[in-house]
Amino acid sequence: MSHAPLAPFDSDADYIQEEVAAAKVVAAKLEAERKLREALRDEAEGDAPWLHRSGRATSRVLQGRMLALGTKLAEMRSRTDARMEVHRADLSRPALGIDRLSRQYGLTAEERLVLVFLTIPCIGRELADDVLGSLPCYFNGLSVGNLIQLAGATAVVDWLRLRRLFHAGASLRRHGLVFLNQVNGEVGPDLVTAEAKLSVRAFCTIVGDPGIMTEAELPGRTSPSDDDGSAS
Repeated sequence: MSHAPLAPFDSDADYIQEEVAAAKVVAAKLEAERKLREALRDEAEGDAPWLHRSGRATSRVLQGRMLALGTKLAEMRSRTDARMEVHRADLSRPALGIDRLSRQYGLTAEERLVLVFLTIPCIGRELADDVLGSLPCYFNGLSVGNLIQLAGATAVVDWLRLRRLFHAGASLRRHGLVFLNQVNGEVGPDLVTAEAKLSVRAFCTIVGDPGIMTEAELPGRTSPSDDDGSAS
């Protein structure tokens, strides 16, 4: 059975829709991992009340869920990457906003992911709650720690590498694409617990709507030139 050829993205919004769907799977996988750790601990301790508690899944069930989510995510990422290549090869179509930012600032794949994840709360809080609400310590905004988890950190070396993306001299902050709130230093919990926000300029580019710039200039809102220029 032959598969229909993949189509380029209709718009930046079409691309973001696929990324939002993938982010929901990432968050669900992280939630399954958390529940698996709890199940393994309780099963090892022989917690009888837990074993019979309604609605609690066993470690075997959770391992299967994680495997299924991992497979689904890999398939989604593969499809998105393939559509990106088709889109880039079609010279009649404008480049996607995320690609324009990547070329302009030489962004890595991990930096692109950070921008995509930060786009979700900017679109709408209800959307973010639906997609990302299962994340540990998620409170209507993405912390640096949340973003490091979403980017796939597991080992200490991953956390150390990914947290460097948020240093003041790193590309995302140096070029004014990402801002951090309430940071007193670059070492320890001050960095990983800080809330990260996407700049208005980056948000406009990623979603392909320059008109959003005017939202920051409406009465009752602070102009981007007068504050950190964040989009959310």
